[in-house]
Amino acid sequence: MSIRQGGYGLGFLNDQDLYDAVKGLVARVDAAVNEADPHKNVIDPFSALFESGLVVGLNSNEWLGVERSRQVGKSLANAIGDFHQELIGKLPGWKSTGKSGGVVDLVHEAPFGERATPVMAELKNKFNTMNSSSAEALHSRFQDLLKLPLYKGYTAVLIEVIPRKKGGSDTPWAPSGRGVVERIRRVDAATIYKVSSGGQADAFGALFDALPRVLQDVCGASPDLLVLEQDPGFRRLFDKAI
Repeated sequence: MSIRQGGYGLGFLNDQDLYDAVKGLVARVDAAVNEADPHKNVIDPFSALFESGLVVGLNSNEWLGVERSRQVGKSLANAIGDFHQELIGKLPGWKSTGKSGGVVDLVHEAPFGERATPVMAELKNKFNTMNSSSAEALHSRFQDLLKLPLYKGYTAVLIEVIPRKKGGSDTPWAPSGRGVVERIRRVDAATIYKVSSGGQADAFGALFDALPRVLQDVCGASPDLLVLEQDPGFRRLFDKAI
């Protein structure tokens, strides 16, 4: 499989980078599907019984299939987080530390956004990914990093792909009980894409719309994947969230 003629039309993101990121995600999901085993951890038979009878209405074999899907879903969630980090790292001016991890997930060394400062960032896939203790730990780490000469003049940013409230955000961020520090901020991914694309308001949406075509190029144009492009319900889900 290869990139289709004409590419994907995202001026802010290289076609090959997008294709490679989707290909890597697909490979991880395929591996998770092959390795999934509902019995890997001891199953609570009481939970299985009550969930099957009262919640999902499945027999035991069907319930095991759902449990297997849950395991794959956890792997998918991790892969999607890495996917977003990889793609933002390919936007103009951005660098990702990669899955091995660095001091922070992402860096933009040139002035960025309205604050016109360099940026270091940690990426979370959804606003509720962190509990209170992990949020406090990240805030403390940001404060410590901002004191280092290496990050003099930087802004520390928590990037949330799926924010609590849609519509764009770039606001000071502090966990409950912590004092606000203007140089520590919360920014949604749509804002990152908008600024990085030179002001294209729906840049993140354009990426989302391109993904069914990229999946077809990576996996082959099966009926299931063609449906993804033809079904407007997926874009409606995006518009409700972003």
